[in-house]
Amino acid sequence: MDIIRLTPDLTDDFVALIGVMTIAFEEAAPSPPDRTHLRRLLARPDFWVLVAREGDTVIGGLTLYLLEQYTAPTPIAYLYDLAVAPDWQRRGIGRALITEARTQCQAAGISGLFVQADNTDTHALAFYRTLDPDEILEVTMFGWKG
Repeated sequence: MDIIRLTPDLTDDFVALIGVMTIAFEEAAPSPPDRTHLRRLLARPDFWVLVAREGDTVIGGLTLYLLEQYTAPTPIAYLYDLAVAPDWQRRGIGRALITEARTQCQAAGISGLFVQADNTDTHALAFYRTLDPDEILEVTMFGWKG
C-alpha cells in the first residue's frame, strides 16, 4: 500500500476517493464531481487530499484544510473526512493515513491536527481514541445553512 498526497494531475484519484467515501459513509451517490473544481481544490496550498492506494486502486483517504490562526503564526490542520473502503477496513489503513497526515503536517511546520466526530458515531469515536490523541474535547457544534 502507498499513501500519496494528491496534486491537480491526480484528479482521477480524488474522484475515486469520493466514491470510496460515498460507500463508506453510506450516502446516496453524488452527482458526478466537477473535475475542474476538484483540480482547483487540489492546487490550493490550504487543502490536502491523501489517498491510500493498493496498486492503482484507491482504497481510502482523507481530506484536510489548513486554517490560519490569529493567535499563532502557524496554521492548524482540520481533518474533514477520512474513509476506508469497507473491504479494506480494520487493516491499519486509517491509522496509516492519520500517521502520514501528522508527519506531513509536522514537516510543513503546522502546529496541530484536529478532527471532530459526531457523538453518535461510536465507531469513529473508538477509532480516534486508539490513536492516542493529546486531548479529547467535548463540544457542541451549531450550524447554519447559508
